[in-house]
Amino acid sequence: NPMSKYLLGLLCCLLPFLAQAQMVKGRIIDAQNQPLKGAAILWKGSQSGVESNAEGRFEIALQPNQSEKILQVSLLGYAPQEVPLRDD
Repeated sequence: NPMSKYLLGLLCCLLPFLAQAQMVKGRIIDAQNQPLKGAAILWKGSQSGVESNAEGRFEIALQPNQSEKILQVSLLGYAPQEVPLRDD
């Protein structure tokens, strides 16, 4: 199924970033709502990032000099995604 090759879960499960803690939390899942372990999550234009855990969850700090609030997500076998954050 072609839809299973996309990291759609990030779009649905990304929590709005918390202004006080300057952290973004989310969960990476496939089209069947199964967690994806080992996905690389980093800020666009940055080399620092994190990896999703066994439950597909991640937490990444917003860098003080971060101009673009766009997460890049990639995992072998899946199409890479760019996800802009909302401030709500």
